[in-house]
Amino acid sequence: MDGATFYQGGRKIRVQGLDVREPGMTSEHATQRLQRALDGGSLSVEPVETDASGHLIAVVRVNGRNVADTVRAVTN
Repeated sequence: MDGATFYQGGRKIRVQGLDVREPGMTSEHATQRLQRALDGGSLSVEPVETDASGHLIAVVRVNGRNVADTVRAVTN
């Protein structure tokens, strides 16, 4: 959706620890990086909290690896 948010089962999920405003991350590139990371294997979503808009903030892992770390590593 915006490089830090995606939909799963009709629910909007924001990846904890991922900020699309990080230097070097345009919205389009961030979205592509997130999509590649999510498509990389077995997905797990560990809910942390729900924001004021009702969107789930979660630790998201693919094959046991934190997606936020994976996406940030691509930009560094």
